[in-house]
Amino acid sequence: MPTVTLVIVTYNSSDVLPACAASLAQLVVAGGYELIIVDNASRDDSVAVARQHFATAHIITNDHNRGFASAVNQGVVAGSGRIVATLNPDTEVAPTWLAALVATLDRDAQIGIVGSAITDPHDGHLLHSGGQYDAVTFRTMHRAEVSHTSAADVDYVTGAGMAMRRSDWQRLGGFDEGFFPAYFEDLDLCLRVRASGLRCVFVPQAQLHHHESTATGKQSGAFYFYYHRNRWRMIRKALAAGQLAPDFVQCEAQALCATNILDRMVALLVARMGLPAAQTGLPDAATQAAILQIGKRLAPLVGDAYQDPAHWPAEVQVLLGVHPVVAHQFSFERQKINPADSQPVLQPYPPLSAQTPLFQRLFGSGWIANLRTRLLGPQFVVFVDMLLQHQLALQTNMLRHGLMVDVLQVELIIRQALLQHAIYYPSEIDNENR
Repeated sequence: MPTVTLVIVTYNSSDVLPACAASLAQLVVAGGYELIIVDNASRDDSVAVARQHFATAHIITNDHNRGFASAVNQGVVAGSGRIVATLNPDTEVAPTWLAALVATLDRDAQIGIVGSAITDPHDGHLLHSGGQYDAVTFRTMHRAEVSHTSAADVDYVTGAGMAMRRSDWQRLGGFDEGFFPAYFEDLDLCLRVRASGLRCVFVPQAQLHHHESTATGKQSGAFYFYYHRNRWRMIRKALAAGQLAPDFVQCEAQALCATNILDRMVALLVARMGLPAAQTGLPDAATQAAILQIGKRLAPLVGDAYQDPAHWPAEVQVLLGVHPVVAHQFSFERQKINPADSQPVLQPYPPLSAQTPLFQRLFGSGWIANLRTRLLGPQFVVFVDMLLQHQLALQTNMLRHGLMVDVLQVELIIRQALLQHAIYYPSEIDNENR
């Protein structure tokens, strides 16, 4: 029996698999390891590349995308190692990576799960040394204070490169497959490990490079959708456990209004769609298909799209509830659109001499309008122009509200989302009892 069952989940990963395989060829761990590769119905030649570069691996091919958590669970069941480890296909590990994780688990029975020191493959800077999370909104972040030489207890470690004993994995039920298709399954598992009385530890000697978010694209629309959908699922689980903070709604609204426009609108889309269920287990086929379809529609939003709604595809603007005029004004104000390009899409109110509809309503049209203007005098013309400018200011204010930059508006959407599920958070209960 090998010491470790190492599970890699692939999804359109053919480009990164050769480098991963080359690094694993140098891997050394006492007792050896077995490699289980689970492919989630890749559309590229990931399976063929895996068979070519991982000659001894046991390869499982799914006929549809079951998500990361479910695929890892499949791989663990197929193996027999006393240690279970997960690794992303877009990683390159140091020869001692796995041995460092195993040694840490074997050294202390109170350590339940261990994670890696993850660095950028281009410049080598540290990307991940264990994670932290906001206990109110469940937003995740990399740990700020880092020691490069000693292990440390952390909130959670990432599934891109972690390990735990098979006995603990089985006792806790492995990954919750409801976090479909990816994100937050590792935080959820680490919180359950810690709740069972065991430690979650970052191991600086377990080093690997990670090409982050190659499957969804970092800061893409798809990434934000999957991230926020599963973050809301973590919130639902906290609600079920009676752990939601009294100031959750206010903190969530403030966080959304402080982030970029794509992040905010996708998070609000999740809230408007209806919060995901907290029950453990893979969603039914129809729900899986719907989640992946929305991710597919949002996937083209990459690069600077997170701050430029004017260039979002029309169907995405509709999906996120953003009117094209609103999107254009937002981008224009942030200098994402050149002034020369602004006229065809959004025209500000022109001067009176251009005879706007309001001008024509007040004065008529043609030579009669010009005569009335002369008779009324320039002061009255200036007064009307001020009215027009005031109306433009009101319109601009409405445009800002249309992109949900007002904290109270965002709070209302969040409260409605919670109440749709008959969810009352602690502050509401306290208010009712006063």
